Amino acid sequence: MKLGDRGTLTTGVMIVAAITLPFLAFVVVREISNRIMGGDIDRGLALGQLCFDALILPTAAIGFYLAIREFRGSQSSPQLILQWEVDDGARTDALSLTDYGLQGHDFGRIVLHNQGSAVGIWYLVRISLPSEILLPWREIELNGETVAELPDHAWLPLAGEKGENWQDKPTRRSLELQFMSMGKVASYPGHTLAICQVEFMPHADKADPKIHEVHYEIFTDRGKPKPGRLTIKMDRAF
Repeated sequence: MKLGDRGTLTTGVMIVAAITLPFLAFVVVREISNRIMGGDIDRGLALGQLCFDALILPTAAIGFYLAIREFRGSQSSPQLILQWEVDDGARTDALSLTDYGLQGHDFGRIVLHNQGSAVGIWYLVRISLPSEILLPWREIELNGETVAELPDHAWLPLAGEKGENWQDKPTRRSLELQFMSMGKVASYPGHTLAICQVEFMPHADKADPKIHEVHYEIFTDRGKPKPGRLTIKMDRAF
């Protein structure tokens, strides 16, 4: 048995319990019959059966719970992460952009990579992009409320459709994107899916390169949400 193999350990515990409990019940019945019931086997057996039930039922309940937990843990699940895709098709967590001044634009393609062994069918991705490196947007009045109006090409979906799979929410500090697969956009094990492209207007305000962080969360139909982080490094062209 491997150290740390919880499935094997659980099985071993249940086997030991299955062997030990009947023997313990026999000892209890014999002692009850001899010492308490004065050798009355029938009454001893009845009380012994009650004791046996009291011992076996909690053990059975615990064993059932452990078996269900081990079964669920043994089931494969998708392991989804976000990365940048660069020009040569390679993936990276750190994207490097060059600042060419106010007229310089650049693009970043975000891809979803499945590191697990199961197909991802139902999942949700939330991405937070810092507004200081994005195309500027303007605020307009709509039905008495001030709302942000994004340029049409500020970002583009590469998987799914805006409105159906995608929602965006620009704020003063960030652009919040949300992608829902809706059970229609699958992520296959070992494969990469390009989900969106973002247009940047990088501004390197300092002589030293500045690194911006893009935070994200991925929710699947199993397990807890998985947070992650990508980076964008700004370099001056001159």
